Amino acid sequence: MIPKQTQTRTWSRGIVGAFLLLTLVVWLAGCGGPQTTTPPSNVSDRGATSARTGDQYPPPDVSAYTFAPVTFSGSANNYKSGWTLRTKSSNLELGSDGLVCDLVGGEASDKGIYGGVAIPVPAPPKALKLDLSFKNPQGIAILFVDGYTGPKTKPVVRWEWRATKGREIPEGANTYVLVPGKGSGFFHASKNDKADRVTRVDVFVRINPGADTGFTLHKLEVGK
Repeated sequence: MIPKQTQTRTWSRGIVGAFLLLTLVVWLAGCGGPQTTTPPSNVSDRGATSARTGDQYPPPDVSAYTFAPVTFSGSANNYKSGWTLRTKSSNLELGSDGLVCDLVGGEASDKGIYGGVAIPVPAPPKALKLDLSFKNPQGIAILFVDGYTGPKTKPVVRWEWRATKGREIPEGANTYVLVPGKGSGFFHASKNDKADRVTRVDVFVRINPGADTGFTLHKLEVGK
């Protein structure tokens, strides 16, 4: 027969051991269980800022080029772009302020609604400066600047500005500087092939159905 005092000590040790074992199990469960980590606020902010401004390019360096303006003369219809398609109306005027292109969008089309101007250039441009202003720019979906080697050819140079939220086209007059193969501001250089053969530059827009919009090309300068 086990003495009563020995039984008490054995029972006490059993209670303590069970308590320590239970504590260890709970602690291990807490360490190994699923955890949720919230990133610091500065990391989230940095990611959002990058998403808003990550596709904006710095202005290209054109300090090595000499620019000369292209002279606009004759009838405004001489400058009508082949990209005038599916508009309800389009009108070109040539005045002291430059080439004015007024457009009203037609019905919705999967092929898009376009309008713009085409300007012969005296030499293949190593860079371009365009003084542009816009009428109701919220009606413009995409602004294009293309370079062509002939009258019935595909573009060999292209810049495009997709006017999405945070990248809207401004209404007032601004000068845009472009170099073949390089982005500038919200202009993305999407094509650059045979830029040294360009003989014509088209400036045109894809507009929304029914939009009363347009632009004025005040001046075009070619860099050599």
